[in-house]
Amino acid sequence: MSKNKIQQKRGAHQWWVAHKIVRKSDAVAVEDLQIKNMMKRCKPVASETGRFLPNGQAAKRGLNRSIADASWYALTQKLEYVAAKSGKKLYRVDPRHTSQTCSKCRHVDKESRNGEKFICTNCGHIDGANLQAARKVRKKAIESYGLTIVKRLKKVGRDSSKPGQLSLFEIELHEGLSDNTLPSKGSPACGIFPQRAFRCRSGMLRK
Repeated sequence: MSKNKIQQKRGAHQWWVAHKIVRKSDAVAVEDLQIKNMMKRCKPVASETGRFLPNGQAAKRGLNRSIADASWYALTQKLEYVAAKSGKKLYRVDPRHTSQTCSKCRHVDKESRNGEKFICTNCGHIDGANLQAARKVRKKAIESYGLTIVKRLKKVGRDSSKPGQLSLFEIELHEGLSDNTLPSKGSPACGIFPQRAFRCRSGMLRK
C-alpha cells in the first residue's frame, strides 16, 4: 500500500473517531501534549575519554516513529474542529502525572504504572492504565475550567396501550409448591430468601 493511501485511510479513520467522540459527549478534554518536544533526539552522553556513550536514541527512534504514525496532533485538530462545528468545546489540560496519579487516593507514583495496568502503590487500586489516565484528564478539566457535571435523566418511553407494572425482581417458585405455601422443613428455599418462597406475577408480589 502506498504512503498516500495510508495517509488517506488514517485521516478518514480520525474523522470517524472525532465525530463519534463529539457526538457522544457534551465536551471533550485532551492532554495538551507538546508533540515536537516528545520527538526530540536524546541528548548525547560523553565519557571522560571523549567518546559518546549509548543514550537510548535507538529505542527513542522507534517511539518517535510510533508517535508520528498515530498522528496525535492531527486527531486533536480534527476533534477541535468537529466540536466547534457542533457547538461544543474542547478543553486542553496539563498532561503531567496523568498516567501516574491514582483516581481514588490521588497518590502520585511512577511505580504505579505497570505497562497496560495501573496498581496504586498507596491504596492498591487496580485499573487499566489508559482508563485511569482518561479519568484523571476528565477530573483535571473539571477542576481547571470550573465545569459542572449534570446528570441526565433517562428518557421515558411512550405510554403503551396495555399498562403494566415493572417487577423489581423475579424469583422462581420452588418446584411442587403452590401459591401462598411455604417450603416444608428441610426443603431448600427459593432465590435469596432462606425462609420464604415468593412469586412475582404482573409486578405484584404474593407471599
